Amino acid sequence: MKMIKHNRNVVYPLGEIFREQNLFLFKVANHLDNFIALECTIKLELCHLVKTSKPHQSERHFHPFLELTHVLQGNMFQKCDEKKIKIAKNMTFCMPPGSYHQWNTKEGELELLGFMLSIIPNNNEGIINYKNLNKGIKKNNFKVISSKKMLDYLKEFMQCVHNPVAMMRIETSSHALHGFFIELLKNLISKNDTIKNKIVVKDQINPLILRAKSMVQLQLGENISLEDISNQLKISKQHINRLFKQSEGVTLGEYILQQRLAKAKSLLSASSLLSIADISQLVGFQDSNYFSKFFKKRTGIKPHDFRN
Repeated sequence: MKMIKHNRNVVYPLGEIFREQNLFLFKVANHLDNFIALECTIKLELCHLVKTSKPHQSERHFHPFLELTHVLQGNMFQKCDEKKIKIAKNMTFCMPPGSYHQWNTKEGELELLGFMLSIIPNNNEGIINYKNLNKGIKKNNFKVISSKKMLDYLKEFMQCVHNPVAMMRIETSSHALHGFFIELLKNLISKNDTIKNKIVVKDQINPLILRAKSMVQLQLGENISLEDISNQLKISKQHINRLFKQSEGVTLGEYILQQRLAKAKSLLSASSLLSIADISQLVGFQDSNYFSKFFKKRTGIKPHDFRN
């Protein structure tokens, strides 16, 4: 069987794709603020919705993110560590970064909500917690049965996704999704005493740095600049740049460009739903030609070639 590092198509290239809803989900992913849990910074890179009734089998592959697949309707099967795991309705399949897996579906109605999370440890304790989280996922046989709180958050979230009137309720959607992730993490570590009760949301490092990072993520799809961030923080450009350089090793301006590039790569890698022009706008470039030149200058290849 062909071994691939990362599927550069939609994570679930199945059946009917809800373009309007998925564009909304991309906006939610861009808007959802980073949150701190387990002494780690957690960021939603991508979320998408897929519905199908046709059988399908993927190649063996892995992703550079923590992959979460929640089954809204039907059943699917995952094979990892030579185990075949059934993921039924209201279950969430959890696959740590770099773990090879293969999934398949059979005839019948299937609706999936997929997420990709990047988890970055903030310190040594965060590194230990991150390793223990991955151990907890394996102890749970790579799946989580949704608690009542998880289902309540998902219900609120899906109401926003499917209700045309609510499509602009980004704040409500982001809040519900954040709650779902926190409850999921609690579920995964509930039997692990080394990190039990450490799911917290709090500021760490320099609060100004965290606020600046948050502003960048929230406004990544806009024409955000160093001057905009410094004005919102009510400090000078020189001061925020100096703080950022000390904390992150790069200036804030360079950080913005790095985040635009990282977001573009994740969207190109994980989805074929969006055109190059769509992606350029989602990462803050109004001119897709300029975006392509920027991407090639940074990576050495064009966005289209990166995707293929």
